[in-house]
Amino acid sequence: MSRLECPQPETLLELNQKVWTWCWYVFGKIMRGELWEALDGVHGIRSRVLLPMLDWMSDGPHEGYRRLESKADPETAARLAATVSTLRPGSLYAALQAEMDLFCDLRDAAFDRFGLNFDPAPERVLKDEMSRLWAAQEP
Repeated sequence: MSRLECPQPETLLELNQKVWTWCWYVFGKIMRGELWEALDGVHGIRSRVLLPMLDWMSDGPHEGYRRLESKADPETAARLAATVSTLRPGSLYAALQAEMDLFCDLRDAAFDRFGLNFDPAPERVLKDEMSRLWAAQEP
């Protein structure tokens, strides 16, 4: 398979915005009990964002899940495993949180590579609102 070229800086900036929209969408599905939709959203973020970003940062060929067990270092493998969820709200929420954390680390490395900056305020507001709404649920 051919090497996956790292996207242009403008594409990375757009991806940063899209990821937070997708995360909010998945969170809404979790909160409404639309668990299959949420599960699909969590998988989509992993497949369409995290795996390609891991390949961009390693300058390796993009193979998706193929041979991921042997390519990923133990820390990365553990972080990816944390993004896998069962069909329960708590598990889905934890997987989404793990995806957001991994994305932030990958994004920060990619943005450093290209000298890009972004406004972290909207991201903080979104994360805070997710935490507030999650904590406010009835037990």
